[in-house]
Amino acid sequence: MFACKKAVKIAPEGSIIGSRGLAWALTGDFSRAIQDFELFIKWSDDDEEKAQQQGWVYTLKK
Repeated sequence: MFACKKAVKIAPEGSIIGSRGLAWALTGDFSRAIQDFELFIKWSDDDEEKAQQQGWVYTLKK
């Protein structure tokens, strides 16, 4: 988490935010994971990656 947080501070808009979201999800912090995934979805132009993270958001909200 330390590395993810530091990387997001350096580059707050980018794919690393999705990686930090995954780290949050894997450590059980679902609300922060959802926040990061939703930020990534707004930022990204990659429809495939956006769809993947939208699926994660849907699953975590259950």
